[in-house]
Amino acid sequence: MFRIKKRSGVVTDYNPDKIGYTVELTAGECGVPLNSSDITNIKSLVTERLTAKQRDPISTEEVYIELCGVLVDLGMKKVARAYSRYVNNFYKDAVAIQE
Repeated sequence: MFRIKKRSGVVTDYNPDKIGYTVELTAGECGVPLNSSDITNIKSLVTERLTAKQRDPISTEEVYIELCGVLVDLGMKKVARAYSRYVNNFYKDAVAIQE
């Protein structure tokens, strides 16, 4: 497996369960029902795309891009948009707090 480099510079092991958790929460918040098979499929597809990059570590931004791409490819644009808004607001708030 590979590692993830966070915006803070910290490098951690890749954990596909974090993707599953994030997607499950985001889908729930925007009213899109997902079952465990959907979550497993999303985690698998994101992991495949990240593995294909053949790089270690991979940035959190790349994980974000691949996850949104998988969601769009699977017809889950509403979930992709909600996740994108969350990420953008999170980083905006994080920057505002640091200033």
